[in-house]
Amino acid sequence: MANENTFGYHRGSFTLSVKKNPIAKGMLVTFDGSQNYVKACCKGEYPFGIALRDANPTKDQDAHISIQPLSCTDQSARILLDDEVKPGDSLGLSDEGKAKKLTKDMLFIGIALTDGSKGTLVESLTTLPQNFVK
Repeated sequence: MANENTFGYHRGSFTLSVKKNPIAKGMLVTFDGSQNYVKACCKGEYPFGIALRDANPTKDQDAHISIQPLSCTDQSARILLDDEVKPGDSLGLSDEGKAKKLTKDMLFIGIALTDGSKGTLVESLTTLPQNFVK
């Protein structure tokens, strides 16, 4: 069981943890204890975001983690669900900000969720509670 300050998700060699609780817009998230910070941006009634990392980081740099904000009412969430995106899939954002598979340099890690009191990163979109899909 993860403590209140850590995402309860570990896969491969990385761990995501938050600086404090609860997760809020602009809160800093750290990757593997490094100094590479990304923002966990939240929006929508049930805020969540897709977590991506560089598929081919440079030798001198850790893989960069980015969390793209999505809303449960946003079309981008439906695109992801319809496409049955799985961890390891390459993702990108279109000009309209819609998430879809269009780049080879970003890998899908998981979904960052928040209910205002805790955060979790789930293995795939199919594990989202039904009320996240409208």
